[in-house]
Formats: sequence, structure tokens, C-alpha cells
Amino acid sequence: MRAAAALYTAWMTALIGIADLITIDPEQREGSPLITGTGVSVGRIATLAAEGLSAEEIVRDVFDNHLSHAQVYAALAFYHANRPAIDAELLARESDHDQLWLEHSSKRHAS
Repeated sequence: MRAAAALYTAWMTALIGIADLITIDPEQREGSPLITGTGVSVGRIATLAAEGLSAEEIVRDVFDNHLSHAQVYAALAFYHANRPAIDAELLARESDHDQLWLEHSSKRHAS
């Protein structure tokens, strides 16, 4: 019984949850969910995964090992748990980007 209690105590002091790895702060990136301690959004990780990159490739090739596998998997778990909201955010950002590009393009051609 003591061994189980010691193991439980060890787990509880070492345990890192998804909430520790994902931050939502209205002062950062307009409140987009971010990997804690980075500027990397959950949406960015989800987009890379949707493009066919594995978690290993995201860690190694895209972020040059500056993110951990746990961070990438936490972002993917958060994305899948909140997919409708994050997809809507990504779509809105894409629409905003397209609108800015059109405005810039039309100004450039008018000159």
C-alpha cells in the first residue's frame, strides 16, 4: 500500500497536463490558443498536421526541435477537442488575409 501511495505522490508532483502546455491569453495573439511559452498557435500545428506532416516532422523539420513532442501532441489534442472553434478561427484569419491581399493588390495595380 505504501508503494502505491508513493507512486501516486510521485505522479502528482511530476504530472503535466494539457492545460499546462496550452495557454489562452486575450493579450497574446488575439486570444488564440498557444503552446505555452511560445508564439506557436494550436491552429498552426493543426494546419501542419492537416497538410500531412507527422508530429515528428513538425518537431524536427518545421520547428528544428524547439518544440517537444508533448507540446505538439497537446496542441493536436486541444485542436481535436475544440475543432469547430479553431476551424472557425482559422477560416476567419484566412478570409482576413485574403481581403488584405486583395486590397494591397488593387492599390498596387492602381498606381
